[in-house]
Amino acid sequence: MRVYGGLAAMVSALAGTEYAFVFIQGALGVVFSIAAIIFVFGAISVWKTKGVVADMFENITLLFVYILLITSLPWFYFNEQTLIPGVYTLVLALCAWTIYSKRLSLKDVGLVGARPLTVVAGAVAGVPLGVIEYLVLRPAPLFPSFQLGYFTEISVYMLVFVALGEELLFRGLIQTSLSKYFGPWQGVIFSSVIFAVMHTVWRSPLEIGFTFAAGVLLGYTYKKTGSLAPGIAIHTLDNILLLAVMPYLL
Repeated sequence: MRVYGGLAAMVSALAGTEYAFVFIQGALGVVFSIAAIIFVFGAISVWKTKGVVADMFENITLLFVYILLITSLPWFYFNEQTLIPGVYTLVLALCAWTIYSKRLSLKDVGLVGARPLTVVAGAVAGVPLGVIEYLVLRPAPLFPSFQLGYFTEISVYMLVFVALGEELLFRGLIQTSLSKYFGPWQGVIFSSVIFAVMHTVWRSPLEIGFTFAAGVLLGYTYKKTGSLAPGIAIHTLDNILLLAVMPYLL
C-alpha cells in the first residue's frame, strides 16, 4: 500500500507541477519540481528504498528534472527551428544517463529491432491517430500553404527527437520499471496516466483523454513486441499528421 500511495503522490505532484507551470506561473513550476526531486531522493534515502521500487520512483523523477530544465533554462536564445532539438536532446541525455548509471542493456529499454510488418502497422495506425489529435487541438498552420521544407523538418524532428525521446522515457524506462513491480497491464495503465498528465501543457481536457488512450496503445504495443520501434512509428506519424499535414487539409 505504501508503494501505491507513493505512486499516487508522485502522479499528483506531476499534475500539480504541470498545472502551476501552464496556468499560474513558470517559476512556480520550477519550485514544485525542485521540491519534488528533493523529497523523492530524500524519501528513498530515509526509507532505504532499493531495487525495483527505487528504480521506479527515480525514473518518474526524471520528469521533474525535465520540467525543471525546460522551465528554467534560457530558451529565448533558441529560435523556433532549434527549440525541439534542444529540448529533446536533454530528454535523450537524461535517458542515456539513467541507462548507463543503472547498467541497463538496450534490450532492457526496448532499443531493439522489431519485425518490419509491425513497424509498418505502427506507421499506419499513427495516421488516424494524427487526424483525431488534430481535431482535438486544431493547431494553426505555420505557413499559409503546405511547405515541403517544413514537412521534411517536422518529419525528422518527430522521428529523431520527439518520438524516440518520449517512447524511451515513458515506455522504455517508466513503463518497464512500473511493470516490474505492479505487473505488465498495470505498468501500461499507470505509465499512460503519467503520459497524459505531462500533456497538460496543451490546456485541453480532451487532449489529456486522447493522450491517455494513445499511451495505452503505445504501452500495449511495447508490451507485446518488446521493442520501441513500432511505438516510435505510431508516435512519429501521429505528430507529422498533427503538425505538418492536417493543418493544410482542413
